[in-house]
Amino acid sequence: PGIRVEHLSLKRALSRRQTAGTSQDVVVDGSSAVNGIAPGVGAVYGTKTAHVFGGMHLGFAPPRFASSVSVAGVPQGVSAEKSLNYELGIRAAALPWLRGELTGFLSTYSNQVIANTAVDADATALTDAGATTIYGAETGLSAVLGKVMRIASTVDCGVRYTYSHATFRYGKSAGNFLPYAPEHALNGTLDVETPGGVGGQIAYRFVGPQFSEEANVVAEDVTGRIGRIDGYHVVDATLHYRHRSSGLTFRLTGKNLFDTDYIVARRPEGIFTGGYQQVLFGVRWDYESAPGR
Repeated sequence: PGIRVEHLSLKRALSRRQTAGTSQDVVVDGSSAVNGIAPGVGAVYGTKTAHVFGGMHLGFAPPRFASSVSVAGVPQGVSAEKSLNYELGIRAAALPWLRGELTGFLSTYSNQVIANTAVDADATALTDAGATTIYGAETGLSAVLGKVMRIASTVDCGVRYTYSHATFRYGKSAGNFLPYAPEHALNGTLDVETPGGVGGQIAYRFVGPQFSEEANVVAEDVTGRIGRIDGYHVVDATLHYRHRSSGLTFRLTGKNLFDTDYIVARRPEGIFTGGYQQVLFGVRWDYESAPGR
């Protein structure tokens, strides 16, 4: 079990605003103090190769400024975040070369702070979402394939999938999904390393569809700020060679290999796309690791 104590004290905020073409200093004096206790308890039962685990804890984050200054010259803040969180899972090594994990989770917020997706919101502004519920499961598998194939090279494979259902509980958006909270996410990697110093990695990432605002509007508007964000797939890869006698390592990296076009955000001023295709080459010299040094 553990307990965390939070304390926040706000004293003064200083900002500058524009009025009639001139700048004006605005000083806001004030003082406030917030205290919070976040107790938690967890347990693990079983052996190193197979065990179950679970836990429960209270979550707390103090109130903070979402924006240092508004149009009226007044700092904008958000309330404290409070939640009750549960998790229950199992980890097991079914075979000497295979490990797996499955975890279920549930979080109930009396208030959750999320990105402010209103059309007139600042890029970094936050807002109180009120009561929300998040539940789901996460599972992962890792395999040491080199042992199965009985080869000298290292061949590791891993995959992880997360299902997360995050919704508002009350108000006009009750039952709707939280903005920028996809239900599905999948990641997979394949790593190879040979005794000769040649190696590489292939990484795959999938992010499912998500909504860009509280109303969960599917159709895209003319500004690009409103509308569902479609799911996307991205593949990255790395190839490297380490010359042991000199300590030199050569690395070739390809990001977004298939040059996939996808949207990652619609705020604050419209469509924001993901990373474009890139090919990077690098050289590293570990002088002290070379033989004879």
